[in-house]
Amino acid sequence: MRKPLRRAAALLLGSFLLLSGCTVSDVLQSYQIDPPPAQVQQTGSASVHYIDVGQGDATLIQTAGKNILIDSGTRASSDILLNYLKAQGVTELELCVATHPHEDHIGGMPDVINEFTVKELYMPTKTTTTKIFQSMVETAQQRSVTITPAKVGDTFTIGDASLQVLFPDREYKDLNNNSVTIQLSLGGKTFLFTGDNEKESESAIVSNFGNALKSDVFQAGHHGSDTSNTAGFLQLVSPSIIVISCGEGNSYGHPHEKVLQRFDQLGAAVYRTDLDGTIVITIDNGTLSVQKGA
Repeated sequence: MRKPLRRAAALLLGSFLLLSGCTVSDVLQSYQIDPPPAQVQQTGSASVHYIDVGQGDATLIQTAGKNILIDSGTRASSDILLNYLKAQGVTELELCVATHPHEDHIGGMPDVINEFTVKELYMPTKTTTTKIFQSMVETAQQRSVTITPAKVGDTFTIGDASLQVLFPDREYKDLNNNSVTIQLSLGGKTFLFTGDNEKESESAIVSNFGNALKSDVFQAGHHGSDTSNTAGFLQLVSPSIIVISCGEGNSYGHPHEKVLQRFDQLGAAVYRTDLDGTIVITIDNGTLSVQKGA
């Protein structure tokens, strides 16, 4: 399916995490989210689902009968995510990516691992001692899920999808700046996912990849925060579609007005889960179509 897994590294990472213990409690926020609909009607050959999980990220990629999940929203939205995945016919996930160990990105991952057959959990080497992170790792170990530390240059071929890992190139002090960055090629189109990477990381990604960052669809960095989505980075990505995953009335003010202005200057079509609900982009014969409120 992909380059040989670094099983030795995975085992070392798992052993370290079990010994680290848990000393920090997570602060939870609850978000009112409408229940998911029945299975989305699709006519295309592949689809990318930006699932409305409130103030968090969860993206499902479906291609050739295979499923990939990037992030899993909050613990509070876990049932919403599980129900949505089931409605789309998901029983097995070839790959789950935990972009970085913040609760709004990995909160639902223990439940996902328990509910579905997960073949591989892919995440940065940067760890934390929060209960939700510990739960994710221990659940993966209990379910015999392969845990693979992220490395620049890793590639995955799943169904008709090709995923290239662009970041992190090393460990950074701030958890956000360790976010796994993936460029997805699917049906002749490219999608870019940067997690919560901020200015420092965006600068490093630009230095390493430059014009190769050009993508048709971009999931706004850090839910549309102005600590991310720098002008220079956006100019290189130059997407025609931008999707912002954020919660309605969130306390962070995401997406920030300055960032929306930058998106407007790009001339990109902007979709937001707080306003549009779950957003499904279908790829059919090289053409993108967008369904809002899915």
